[in-house]
Amino acid sequence: MGRDLRIYLSERLFPKRRLLLRYSPGVAGRRRRHQKKEVEQALVEAEGHGFRVEVPTKGYWKLKCPAACADHMWQVHLTPKNAGTYARHLLARLRQCPRWEEGE
Repeated sequence: MGRDLRIYLSERLFPKRRLLLRYSPGVAGRRRRHQKKEVEQALVEAEGHGFRVEVPTKGYWKLKCPAACADHMWQVHLTPKNAGTYARHLLARLRQCPRWEEGE
């Protein structure tokens, strides 16, 4: 489904509020972009290493390890106070996962 068609359908379904979905152009392909560009860059890098990003309709996003184990799952805040620091800390936690090097 093309971008123009998604926008058209969202305007038809929700005429009183414009729903413009922004999609990530990188590895993510089909998920929505994170609203903070620093966090989005960290998520795209994690996806490049095989991690999965789950985007619920509301609430925290979930970042899961490629091994699908419950030990390596992180919640991604939607509006961190300092996006640059949050992205650096998120990547530091991901690099501690033993599956990080396997995904390169």
